[in-house]
Amino acid sequence: MLGFIVIAALTDSVSYVRCAAVETLGLMGERVPSSIYPTLREMSGSDDSAHVRQRATRTLLLLHGLTPAPLTLTIIDSTLEDLGE
Repeated sequence: MLGFIVIAALTDSVSYVRCAAVETLGLMGERVPSSIYPTLREMSGSDDSAHVRQRATRTLLLLHGLTPAPLTLTIIDSTLEDLGE
């Protein structure tokens, strides 16, 4: 069930939700269905957010057994107060 929630979050309108979903898929490893790979490839090249693009690329590398370079974009660290919620 959790996997379906994570997959659904890939299309969320909020970029940090998509980032979290992509990061989670990277941690899930072999449990990620191969049917999600095309979505990650598309996100790695065309998502509006540079953070999402970078993390999607990184996750694809991890899922293919490669070791990605360290992240170069800063981590999104927003609180609900910062977001006005």
